This record gives sequence, structure tokens and C-alpha cells, in this order.
Amino acid sequence: MRELKFRVLYDLPTLEDKHNKVPYTPYWHYFEVCSTIDWFRCVNAEKTIGQYTGLKDTNGVEIYQDDICKLRDPRTGEWSDQGAPVFFNQGYVGGWVIGNSCDYVSLGQRHPEEVKLIGNIHESPSY
Repeated sequence: MRELKFRVLYDLPTLEDKHNKVPYTPYWHYFEVCSTIDWFRCVNAEKTIGQYTGLKDTNGVEIYQDDICKLRDPRTGEWSDQGAPVFFNQGYVGGWVIGNSCDYVSLGQRHPEEVKLIGNIHESPSY
């Protein structure tokens, strides 16, 4: 059974960060369904929260909703020129897909060595 895990972007410093006057860098907080999370540190929680797909890429990195991945053509071994976002499609495929609403590929039908994580839509504004 797939693990139910999530991530959210913590983008507000804690009081301790402010007191120590250290430069603050937003970071991803990973958590499971029943864990506690400081929602007040997540300004855009509804936009940045992402669910784990249950899949890993060619380097063994977990793939989450809104990640950007490239695909390798199994016939030629070449990687796609551009990446595309990962999202859940409830329609025809009924699972995690990579692409856009009109043109997409089911992630569940790809081998991990054919998928490479290159970023996410929150830190790559061009997607």
C-alpha cells in the first residue's frame, strides 16, 4: 500500500529565527497524515501542499504533486527537452500523470528509470 505523505512550503520564519536575526530561507516540510504541522508558517498552504505519488524517479527521489519531471523515451533513451508538472487526473487515466490537461502520460505506466525530477512549479515560475 502506498504511503500517504505530503509536503508544504514553510515560508514564514519562526520567532526564534526573527530573534536570532538569521537570514530565513523558505523550505519544504514533509509530513504524514496524522502528524502535526504549524499551518501558521504556511502563507500559501492551499497552493503549495502536495501529496506523495508513491513513485520515485531515476535517482530514487520521491515524486510529489506539482513536481516537474522529464521523461526518457524508452526506444531512444533520450530525455525530453522540457519537463512537465505532475498532477492527479480523475478522468480517463484515474491516477498521477505528467503533462497538461490535454496531453499527458500516466506515471504509473512508466519505469522509475524513465522519469527524472527537475523541480516543482512553486520554485520554477515558468511552469
